[in-house]
Amino acid sequence: MNHYYRFLIIFLIQSFVVIQAHGARTLIINQANGTRASVTLLDIQKLSFSNQSMTISYTDGLSDVFAVSQIKTMTFGILSTGIKTYNTVRAEAQICQNPVKETLMFTINGLFDEAGSLVIMNTEGKVVMQQPFYLSEGQASVNVSTLPKGLYFCRIVTEYKIATLKMLKN
Repeated sequence: MNHYYRFLIIFLIQSFVVIQAHGARTLIINQANGTRASVTLLDIQKLSFSNQSMTISYTDGLSDVFAVSQIKTMTFGILSTGIKTYNTVRAEAQICQNPVKETLMFTINGLFDEAGSLVIMNTEGKVVMQQPFYLSEGQASVNVSTLPKGLYFCRIVTEYKIATLKMLKN
């Protein structure tokens, strides 16, 4: 096992023990591309590492995949600004036509006109495309014609919602 993974696993185990003592309820992952994911610890069923990626499996059966090389920091705490607390919610999203040929079209339930960021990762967790988008009536489209055929993970992030979907590119 890679020394980096050993260190990361030991860090996570020690952190879970410490957070229980201090009452932390959230895992906060800051990525090199500027996106931030907040995960409620009670929602985590399992953390696993493979192919240079970290997978968080949730108790509801969903999961998120993070490229280890893109994780800038991981901290545990209670999210609060002292003024107002915003929770990032895993969004119900779907790809409109999967497999995708040239244009990835997706919808996010409950959002109509909002900007966001799309990060596409290959099965090894490497970011292969990053693209801003704008939801118009809950739907957005991004040109993915330059991607080679294969399986990808699409991480869709808006100010208050986040989703990870599988995309098959033809």
